[in-house]
Amino acid sequence: MSPAQQTNSQSLGEGAAPFLVSKGISDELTVWLTKGMSGEESKAISKRFPLQFEDESFTVRPPKLDGYMQRRAKDKNVLKSVNSAEEILIAVQHKVCDIAPPLVDLYARVLTLEGGDQVEAAKDSVRSALRQWARAWLHVTKQRRRAVVDLVEPSFEFLLAGQDSFAAGAEAREKLFTEKFLESMLKEATQDATLAQKDAVARPATRAGRPARQGRGRMVREPAVFQQPYQRPGVAGASQGATRRVRFRGARNAGDSWSRIGQRYEKTLSFVPINVCSPDDHVDFRRSSGGSKI
Repeated sequence: MSPAQQTNSQSLGEGAAPFLVSKGISDELTVWLTKGMSGEESKAISKRFPLQFEDESFTVRPPKLDGYMQRRAKDKNVLKSVNSAEEILIAVQHKVCDIAPPLVDLYARVLTLEGGDQVEAAKDSVRSALRQWARAWLHVTKQRRRAVVDLVEPSFEFLLAGQDSFAAGAEAREKLFTEKFLESMLKEATQDATLAQKDAVARPATRAGRPARQGRGRMVREPAVFQQPYQRPGVAGASQGATRRVRFRGARNAGDSWSRIGQRYEKTLSFVPINVCSPDDHVDFRRSSGGSKI
């Protein structure tokens, strides 16, 4: 739309009194909205308005599913589901396309008229109707894209949010996804593979001898080297780590937990000091070799 047409349409829409629609038109619309028409009647109406475009490549028909999406669907064994979803939505889009011939015919005829506010108002009305029709047509196209991507490549659904992932012009009118969408998918897949490779390199080493690395904000450390149990230096036999069972007999409330009656302790000892008990206490020292009592 040229700037002059935009200004004119704004002047017609802003502050203009609504055009009075007669009751006869309302009754006629009621019949059409509630009764509808058959497919044969719809086709007959479209044939009454044959269109010949100066651009011979221009057609008004549902876009075709791209070949690379069909191959991906076949490889993933979901082609049957894709065809079922496409069949339903394409039938809807055909009904939307049937609106175009009489509207386009009217628009082309009105644009040939000259002068007068009524003519400009008619042009604006038909132009607005065509824009609403195009919106419905594009909505069905978006629904078809989403249905196919959900079945074939659900991880790339975010690419459907805007039109930047699709080509413009005649290619977008003829193909459902266009080559640009394929390029967008390949670009995202390459970036994901690169990030996954970097994450794999940053993982902690599972083999000994590798240095610690910094991974995602935390230090990754190697497992500690195995350490031998503590040994008392300077004591013969301490390296053996022999376990002795010692039992002390003494008076109650002696104050020393080592001399409580009936308690057993596991200690790694090589000898028992004599002066830890009173002379009246009896100490049983059971050696692992079945030694004698003291």
